[in-house]
Amino acid sequence: MEDVNANDLVAFFVEVVAFIALAVFAWRAAPTGVRSWVWMLGILIVAGSLWALFVSPQATFDVPVLALLLKIVILGAGVLALRSLTSPVWGILFGVVVVVNTVLIYIGPFAR
Repeated sequence: MEDVNANDLVAFFVEVVAFIALAVFAWRAAPTGVRSWVWMLGILIVAGSLWALFVSPQATFDVPVLALLLKIVILGAGVLALRSLTSPVWGILFGVVVVVNTVLIYIGPFAR
């Protein structure tokens, strides 16, 4: 197991917040009742499965371009979901954290 640095902890925080924002957005976007559960769980299952298969450090498939593309799409959707759920300031601030964190994962002192 590699050493965990501060950027890895921020990356984990970013991923958790993005998935929570996607789940809450899906819950609120669907009509009430069973459909809310279906939308929320569906979004989490699809996004979580894609993340586990291609993006996570222990990903099943090693396709770097697809991993980066999925990371951009899923985290970007999380940023947009958070922006629509809260004030635009929080969405923009979270978006900046996502971009800086992702860039530092690939280049700089925290690169893997």
